[in-house]
Amino acid sequence: MNIPPTKAIYEENRETMVYGLLWLATKVTSRFFQPTAGSPPINAGDTLKFRLSVRIAAASGHRSGTARLWYDGAAIDAGAARDAGSRFNATIGSNPPTDYFLRKESGSFTLNTTAGTSKQFVDVFVDRAVGGNPFKPFGTWSKTFP
Repeated sequence: MNIPPTKAIYEENRETMVYGLLWLATKVTSRFFQPTAGSPPINAGDTLKFRLSVRIAAASGHRSGTARLWYDGAAIDAGAARDAGSRFNATIGSNPPTDYFLRKESGSFTLNTTAGTSKQFVDVFVDRAVGGNPFKPFGTWSKTFP
């Protein structure tokens, strides 16, 4: 299955601030991938929402398939112990750039400056022959900044 650039949207108080496409993976495997994007303009007191979506490539040899996003793991990106510490980096106000990890806490998707300890995943089934091949969300992670 061929997955085109994956859509990522940064929202600040329900306003889309940055919209970007990320290369996530070319096929579903047991390996972990770390999407990366530029830093959105976010201020203290704002609520940041990060929604990550996927669709299948029009030129893929497969019509449909399942995309998997690993998250909530440790921030280890290489080697035998690599884990699912999916994150992006952002500058908030005058603070230095900080990593924000995709986490699941108390049943909700959250953004946290601390990596997780127990990797999880979200599977999304995509089919380019259904509904015009729209982007389908893995989920929306959020954080309100003090």
